[in-house]
Amino acid sequence: ARIQNYLEDVMVDKKGAAVVLDPRNGDVLAFLSKPDYDPEIFSNPLTPEIWNSLVSHEQKPLYNRACQSLYPPGSTYKIVVAAAGLETGTMNLDEKILCTGAYRLGRRIFECWRREGHGEVDLIDAIQQSCNVYFYKKGLDVGLKNWTDYSHYFGFGNKIGLDFPNESAGVIPNKEYFDAKYGKGKW
Repeated sequence: ARIQNYLEDVMVDKKGAAVVLDPRNGDVLAFLSKPDYDPEIFSNPLTPEIWNSLVSHEQKPLYNRACQSLYPPGSTYKIVVAAAGLETGTMNLDEKILCTGAYRLGRRIFECWRREGHGEVDLIDAIQQSCNVYFYKKGLDVGLKNWTDYSHYFGFGNKIGLDFPNESAGVIPNKEYFDAKYGKGKW
């Protein structure tokens, strides 16, 4: 209740979701989707006006962002790449990568969160400093197949099985996904 109340306070007048898990066993300690609505309105007869105000509200308070939205996992995903790289031998603890603050792949530039870069980092440094450039470069070495396989090993792309209607499973892109999205071999 303490964690749930904290999330409620932090998310006042905000739009988004927050889920707090116990890392020892995966138990859900707090779960929040904002904006929300007062559940008390369902304890009395629901008028068409109240229902219409909920379903037509621009902020979509009936939409459970914590289990229906699909969000990029962000830096937590770097651990998946590291595990895939170490397990497949495409990464090692000592190899250093130069982070200048950005990484160019084709015509696109992918920036590190630290614009001036991290300098030379090995895997441990890259995890500690959350260096995007290191994981962009090493992610290519890991390869799409290994990345996809390890994503599934970690449970990404699966529903977690909470008792919520309309839970979304998420997407782990693979070769077939990219071929369908960009055309066969054009990605």
